[in-house]
Amino acid sequence: MAQRGRKKLGADEIRSEKVEVHLSAPELAALDTARGPRGRAEHVRMCIRNAVPSPIPAINTQTASDLGRALGNLSALAAASRRGGFVPERDLLPVLIDLRNLLLVGKTQLLHGDEE
Repeated sequence: MAQRGRKKLGADEIRSEKVEVHLSAPELAALDTARGPRGRAEHVRMCIRNAVPSPIPAINTQTASDLGRALGNLSALAAASRRGGFVPERDLLPVLIDLRNLLLVGKTQLLHGDEE
């Protein structure tokens, strides 16, 4: 019969030590901002293990909107092609160029932040 309940922890995994710390209001606010949705104790443990994930940059709504529009145009052209319709290069090329430029802008924003 399979073991029920929690898995047994190794001796080095058992949390038997307690640490207390007093923080000022600004320090606590900084901790709460840094931890995001995680609990305070979990965030401190992650910091000790150097396992805090990098923050995810906020979405540039204008770029996301432009990218959605370009993908919609590309999707419409693909649908026309699947139905057997001919998609002239003059219709396809501007959509592909627009999509390429938007992807380059998005890549730059992710790598360097929104510096504009």
